[in-house]
Amino acid sequence: MLRKNLTGDPFLEHYRVVSLEEVNPEDREEIILSNIEGFIDEHKGDRDNFFLAIPGSKVIFKSLSLPSPTEENLREVLGFEMDRYTPFSLDDVYFDFKVVERDDARKLIQVVLVVIKKEVLNYYLTLLQRIHIKVRGVEVATTALYNLIVKGGQGRKNGAERRWVVRTSEWLSRKRWGKKLLVPLDRMVSADKSEAAPAEEGTRFLITIDDESCELGAIRDGRLIYSRCLTMPPQDEGESVAERVEKQADQMLLEIAATQLTLSDENPERSQLIVAGTGDHQSFISHLKEREHIDARLVDELAVNVTIDNAREKATFLSVAMGVALKGLKGVALDINLIPRELRPKKKKNWNLILGVTLAVLLLLGIGSFTLAFFVKERMYFSGLTERVKALKGRVEEVEQMQKEIAAIESKIDSLEKIKADDTSKLQLLKELTQIIPEEMWLTQFSYQERKGKKEIDLSGYATAASELIPILEESKLFEDVKFKSSIVKDKESNKEKFNVTASVSSSK
Repeated sequence: MLRKNLTGDPFLEHYRVVSLEEVNPEDREEIILSNIEGFIDEHKGDRDNFFLAIPGSKVIFKSLSLPSPTEENLREVLGFEMDRYTPFSLDDVYFDFKVVERDDARKLIQVVLVVIKKEVLNYYLTLLQRIHIKVRGVEVATTALYNLIVKGGQGRKNGAERRWVVRTSEWLSRKRWGKKLLVPLDRMVSADKSEAAPAEEGTRFLITIDDESCELGAIRDGRLIYSRCLTMPPQDEGESVAERVEKQADQMLLEIAATQLTLSDENPERSQLIVAGTGDHQSFISHLKEREHIDARLVDELAVNVTIDNAREKATFLSVAMGVALKGLKGVALDINLIPRELRPKKKKNWNLILGVTLAVLLLLGIGSFTLAFFVKERMYFSGLTERVKALKGRVEEVEQMQKEIAAIESKIDSLEKIKADDTSKLQLLKELTQIIPEEMWLTQFSYQERKGKKEIDLSGYATAASELIPILEESKLFEDVKFKSSIVKDKESNKEKFNVTASVSSSK
């Protein structure tokens, strides 16, 4: 039983190995069904997501080279030519195919065709229906093992996209007008595989061996190009296990050599053998290496995480089963399904997953709405503050302008008051002079000035007797230290004395 972890990677959750060696043939069906049903019930498995691998001896595997234009209606072409490729007519078989390579230069496509008789597949489907199991996919051990170990074409990132393309192609195939779109869709998947699976030197052989038979598959440039089922020689009476394994290894080497000739393998010495199944693998590999010194190894490249105790040691036995189940969790490199599309059960909706996703979406929407509302509210509040600041800023500018005007006015007032204070003092001096100077005297010049902090006035004018002016000024409280600046001069025209007097302004007014 495979499941996905939180990162989307498949992992082996449970397994069960059932031995049928000592079971009577007539009891095998009941033993198989009871173990399957018990395993599903014990681990709460899904009866609608069941995948099955059948023996390679039950199918016909063909690798075909066809003209590129046939790809547009490839299913119809293969169905029409079925009696040419197989001993059976189209009405007697189910089949599936995949385009594994395109040669644009030669305008050819390489197609893998897998065919099974209807009565054989219907037997397995009917058998499992007795315990209410709906089989979703059927393939053979070789294709399952190939999907488990092949590199590329099955990554976590593009698996969902590939499943979407497959579902789309299945829907288009049911539409007459949609068939023309199948070719570019299939090219999309194949191109993705070709980019992810680089060419590998030599040929890799997949060997799935059990007590009675063996499946032999060949991989070249990352593509499965050959598969056939071989009957293993029975154990003769008195023959030891080691002798039987040696005989099986010899037969396998002969089959591999013949296959290399059939495939025109240019580097047979660089071939690699990957062994899986339920046989005696270690002894089998040891005999292969002793005979030909070839690179033979157990399955060690798994696309599934194996964390169960002792399961890693049984990976060779479980590899085919894991490869079959892998198809139910992610896209695979070679998606062969012998069940016709019209007989495949519809994918049961995982309501727990749907409910979980719905709740997660609603939660995200709620958080998003709250966050959006918070930011909108903050934005509106910020906009309001901005408007208020702008309004206050205008008022502040007005106040600042008023303050500047007030300061200017105060400065003018201070100047005026200072001027006024100064002018008042001069006016008082002039008023005092007007009152104390007799009418027969008159002034022609009045000068007011400060020298070293001392205020002085200079008076010039005419008088009948200029000497009388000094006592008059000294009697005033505003003047002191009165004296002539120059000598008195007699004016001939007016017959008056011209004078020039200076006096200090008293500090105590």
